[in-house]
Amino acid sequence: MALDMRFAAIGKSGQAQPETLMGIYPGGGGTQYVTSLIGRARALELILGGELADAELAERYGLVNRALPPDELDGFVTNLARRIDPDPVPHRGDQGHCGGMRLSRSPRQAFRPAC
Repeated sequence: MALDMRFAAIGKSGQAQPETLMGIYPGGGGTQYVTSLIGRARALELILGGELADAELAERYGLVNRALPPDELDGFVTNLARRIDPDPVPHRGDQGHCGGMRLSRSPRQAFRPAC
């Protein structure tokens, strides 16, 4: 939840805070992030209920920006990233030698070794 943008694959992803079902406090900042994203009432529903919110519910509640079919997700995110920065340049390293980094074509790997 601590991301600027979040996307979910319909039928394959879910959001939950299941700790309360185990009798422990949710950790990792989830309670704070969820509350700021969707408001107190819906956050209480998800946190205290401990239920898995599927991609459609997560989108409706505002947990994710968009829920997409799994086969469209990578393409959508890649196109969005290219609209945000059409000519990305690595922020560290020198592309001219083996220690440099370059952007990957896959949204699953933000950076990969140049050699």
